[in-house]
Amino acid sequence: MIPQFELSNYTNLNLVKPVHEITDEEVQNQIDEILLQAGTVVPSEQITDFLHVATVKFTLLDDETNMPIIGVTPFEDQLFLENEDLEDDLKNSLLNTRVGDSFNYVAPAESEQALPKRFTCTVTKIEKVIPQEFTDEFAATYSKGRMETADALRSDMKTFLQKSHDDKARQAIENQIFDILVDAHDFAVPNTLVQTVGQVMFDDMKKRMGDKADTKNMKIQDFSDFLIGPATRNARWEIIYNKIIEDAGLDITEDDLESYYQVYEKSGEKFTREQLREYFLAEQRIIGPILMKKMYDHVIAESLLTEIPLQEYLRQEEERRAMIDGQIPLNLGMDHTHEGHDHSHEGHDHSHEGHDHSHEGHDHSHEGHNH
Repeated sequence: MIPQFELSNYTNLNLVKPVHEITDEEVQNQIDEILLQAGTVVPSEQITDFLHVATVKFTLLDDETNMPIIGVTPFEDQLFLENEDLEDDLKNSLLNTRVGDSFNYVAPAESEQALPKRFTCTVTKIEKVIPQEFTDEFAATYSKGRMETADALRSDMKTFLQKSHDDKARQAIENQIFDILVDAHDFAVPNTLVQTVGQVMFDDMKKRMGDKADTKNMKIQDFSDFLIGPATRNARWEIIYNKIIEDAGLDITEDDLESYYQVYEKSGEKFTREQLREYFLAEQRIIGPILMKKMYDHVIAESLLTEIPLQEYLRQEEERRAMIDGQIPLNLGMDHTHEGHDHSHEGHDHSHEGHDHSHEGHDHSHEGHNH
């Protein structure tokens, strides 16, 4: 049962857009990461720079005797010194070592209550990473033939990074709209909808945590206190944005479906456009994202949008998050797009089957553990 409520003003909102133009330095850093990932690894006698991978044996020491703790088995780990997440003290201690060298290391405390752990670290293996060269041949291989020259790949990389930023900026604006309009409405949300949204958030959290034994045993009841707040806000937003779509008279047009028509026509499927249109309009995963975007476009077009530099926006966001830190676990956060809902006039589908289109780019990090 959808509650009856008066829709608050959703125009003339004060919104902020973080702007940033990708620099040549940022492009080069991305290229360097790619060349590093595609590089080769060869045995080495000594760690002479950060482009080395060290296999290290960690032996836990007793704080009082400074001797290995009996019954605690040492463990080995592979550490890539170029990894920004690798702790500086450990990184600097490894520099200039050879196979067989040992040193003592105090790891950062795992929590405010825990004492730092002390280890003897022994280097058991050293490998040097040799990055690929940025050549036309590499560009063609890396792009699977889309780019024939290194310059073309560099240009494509800059375009990709700029689009990635622009997509994040758009998401930031949408998040502001979510917060402003949810805070402006205080109607009671049906418990069944809150429970449905909470279950989806919980399932999404488990999916992001990976296929681990402790993750499989997690129960939603153990997280109900954390979920109730954000689940209620997301459920309230779902009712609000459907009301905005209805109030603004937003609907699906032929132009909205054109790209979908072309996909099916290029695949050789023998359907008329009228048949395809009927199918598309019945498919929630198609009309949901279209109407969601049109709703956001409409609100943004009727609002005051102020552009500020990205760094200033990030500073403001850090201050804002510091004020609410601890209220909502970060890994329970949820994208407010909720794509894939049925916005027909016959009722709303709260199946939450949408996809995340945040386009946050590729992960070019090099794995290694921070001790």
